[in-house]
Amino acid sequence: MFPYLSDLFNYFFGTNLVIPLYTYTNILFLDLIAASCIIYVELKRKETCGQIPISSKKLIWKICAVIFLACMPGLKLFHILDHWQYFVKDPSRMLLSFNGISIYGGLLFGIVGAVTYMSHKKITHPHTFDIAATSILLGYAIGRCACQLSGDGCWGIVNLKPQPDWLAFLPDWVWSFRYPHNGINAGYPIPGCEGAHCMILPRPVFPTPIYGIKCKTCGATTLRRIVSTI
Repeated sequence: MFPYLSDLFNYFFGTNLVIPLYTYTNILFLDLIAASCIIYVELKRKETCGQIPISSKKLIWKICAVIFLACMPGLKLFHILDHWQYFVKDPSRMLLSFNGISIYGGLLFGIVGAVTYMSHKKITHPHTFDIAATSILLGYAIGRCACQLSGDGCWGIVNLKPQPDWLAFLPDWVWSFRYPHNGINAGYPIPGCEGAHCMILPRPVFPTPIYGIKCKTCGATTLRRIVSTI
């Protein structure tokens, strides 16, 4: 895993740099830029076609700011609801911590914020959802890449089953993975390893960020259950 961007650089170039710039955070920053570009292109396209008011594309930064501010409480609220037993034990720690977010809470609150603001700007709901659809898909895909690369704990249930023959063309880690050097230091120490991230899971798990579905730490999903029964 590559908790720091320098870990990724070291892997490809054989260096020994230690620069504490988190891979997950920086990829999410690029994620926001990519999603904003998609929204801008869609606003411009629909404006040219006469489907939304003229100069709507100039609202791009305001729309992104509204979505960002709206999704923040949702990210934390849904995480609290997902882990209510821990919140009850220590509310202040969970509220003040920068760790722990729920993508679905951010998605729901972000949509509400976008729909409310864009309605105010005379952009109808169907066009709002049409504009947002592609950016949401792209953003979710990039976010899952960030989860996988950093080993942020968003993985699935334990998977001790052998890789099916029909998946033999894929690397073993696509089927089950122990997430060495994961970003949250979960598991057992790696012999001979020195540094900030020297842990590996005791048993392999489903690498659910690759599948693009919710993980064990965020709740169960029907698709994950189907995969786990193969």
